[in-house]
Amino acid sequence: MGKPIAEAEWDLDDVAGCFDYYAGLAEQLDGRQYEGVDLGSDDFRCALRREPLGVVALITPWNYPLLMSSWKVAPALAAGNTCVLKPSELASLTSLELAAIAQEVGLPAGVLNVITGTGADAGAPLSSHPGVAKVAFTGSVATGRRVYAAAAGNLRPATMELGGKSALIVFEDADIEKAVEWTMFGIFWTVGQICSATSRLLVHERIAPAFFAQLKKRAESIKMGNPLEPDCRLGPVVSAAQHDKIMGYIESGRAEGATLLTGGRRPPRLQTGFYVEPTVFINVEPHMRIWKEEIFGPVLAARTFASEAEAIQLANSTEFGLGAGVISADEARCRRVVEALECGLCWVNCSQPCFVQAPWGGVKNSGFGRELGTFGLESFLSVKQVTTYTSQAKWDWFPERSPSPRLTPTMSSPDRPDLIGTALKICWAGIGAYVAYSMGSGIANVGSGSAKLGAAAEAYQLAVAQAGDGIQRLAAAAEAYQPAVAQMGAGIERMGQAAERISQAAEAWMLANPDLAAPCETCRRALNGAGASGSS
Repeated sequence: MGKPIAEAEWDLDDVAGCFDYYAGLAEQLDGRQYEGVDLGSDDFRCALRREPLGVVALITPWNYPLLMSSWKVAPALAAGNTCVLKPSELASLTSLELAAIAQEVGLPAGVLNVITGTGADAGAPLSSHPGVAKVAFTGSVATGRRVYAAAAGNLRPATMELGGKSALIVFEDADIEKAVEWTMFGIFWTVGQICSATSRLLVHERIAPAFFAQLKKRAESIKMGNPLEPDCRLGPVVSAAQHDKIMGYIESGRAEGATLLTGGRRPPRLQTGFYVEPTVFINVEPHMRIWKEEIFGPVLAARTFASEAEAIQLANSTEFGLGAGVISADEARCRRVVEALECGLCWVNCSQPCFVQAPWGGVKNSGFGRELGTFGLESFLSVKQVTTYTSQAKWDWFPERSPSPRLTPTMSSPDRPDLIGTALKICWAGIGAYVAYSMGSGIANVGSGSAKLGAAAEAYQLAVAQAGDGIQRLAAAAEAYQPAVAQMGAGIERMGQAAERISQAAEAWMLANPDLAAPCETCRRALNGAGASGSS
């Protein structure tokens, strides 16, 4: 794919480190089985068992063919799953070599399976297969949508590591030389063919002239050429189609009015191969395609900013949310910016470092879920709750004889209240409060006419008509809840007294205001009649 040999060797070190890390986690996993959960109960004991999901589908891109495979295969195997790996059709050989190594070291047949082919022929049927327990995908947003929809059709979980348009913010107190170095590494590493590339640059306006001058000088000094040469730092892009796509974005930047600082063409001395010079645009506006869209090539879109708030707003104004970086000597500012950035990865005074021990993934259209670290292992595990009843006492929810000592607390006879009397007090205290409330509401709205009061009286009569059944249910409930009723006695008395005072106050108001109260006389008689009927 044109990756310089120095980068490829670095990738292989990371591949070995990835398998070594997850081998260690696999050994620790045995010790975590049946890990206890504190329930706050002496009657039950709870433990967690972690189990493999089953057959998992792993779909990887072409930019890091062996490393991306290891990011998925290593934790999936460590969790006890079997894997079907589908690498990109543009870079399949290293995944086939990984399968050969697995066979050589004695991995049982069928545990790691590699299928090659296009997305339509291999990826689509794999991601939609009902026998797959999970899909883990790394690739473009467009393909990720289709893969996720296929997995969702079978109600299968998925992790999506998709595209990005990450921003690097350089403040005025930054060391310009160091900041330029990280800027170049963030976009020209892997020829810019990396989803986390900091392909948008925000430079404080106070240092912009000096910064851009240094960036131009350094970008033009990058060694391009044969990627097998040890000192090569920028090789060709992966294919003719990718080359054409990148050149199309460069033309778009020119057409939309951005200023080309350097690059923007095929290197004159490299007339064969899919080479693109390190390209930097400045004075880029947020509406331009080179600012908004993922290019996946060595093209940097840069602009200035005047304040911290403006820099954060510009950095977050994107559909993507994979990574972002901030370069400043002010630690407090760096923390504020990190907390405000909408992304899954944040770099402070650097760009692009990646470690197998730390989680990797994004938000928004950059996907969801996390790979690497312990998160990468947990995403391939299912957690089973195991709860055991440890008490020697009989559960006795459905007792053979009544009452059950477990469910019904005892109370000595002298302390038992008159349950029926208490139930009646509860009911009639509520009726008294309701009368007072209804009368108060009727008086307040007397201007609306007696029609509304008549409707209120009818509603009250219906409630009272149902009171008999309510009293019976209340008495039955009181039998089951004797202690609670006993404790509520004093409160019930006070409620009844308050309701009586409210009723008396309403009566006094009506006597004091006979003209306003006159329309309520019919309602009063209806209510009194309903009360007599309810008490009978």
